[in-house]
Amino acid sequence: MSVALDLTIQDYEFYLDLLMKKPCISIINRPLYYYDTSSENSIMHSYHPERTKTFIRQKEKVNQLLGLFQADEETLRRINFENNADCLDRIVTNLFREGVHVPLSLRYQELKNANKYFPICGEFMGNLARSKRVKVKLAGSINPGKFAVLVMLYMIKDHC
Repeated sequence: MSVALDLTIQDYEFYLDLLMKKPCISIINRPLYYYDTSSENSIMHSYHPERTKTFIRQKEKVNQLLGLFQADEETLRRINFENNADCLDRIVTNLFREGVHVPLSLRYQELKNANKYFPICGEFMGNLARSKRVKVKLAGSINPGKFAVLVMLYMIKDHC
């Protein structure tokens, strides 16, 4: 089970709700519709203050779904790791978008709070793309030093 990263947040939540109903589904090998996520108004390109709460709600649904599958323990740990890493990655992206006017102290608090819901272990870290791995390593078990590095990396990114 893997989640395509190009799904919008609302679509992902829709699919989780749908899967909870245990439908009989088939997979076809062609797209039924396309998204244009290049728009500046897209949720993928704009800051949203409730985004972390959305991910927490979605994680609860993912955990409920995982309870329905009879997967081995390693598979369940890997799925949880990938979900946690993806959520932390998106939370960091949301908090450090260009033009976000949220004080750094509140961003730090939000990341500390996110760590309670999306813990990261090093077991599957090597499976992540390099840029995502750096972001997740810094955001996971956040402390003031890691946060300062994260802030500096985004300042550099925004000016390059």
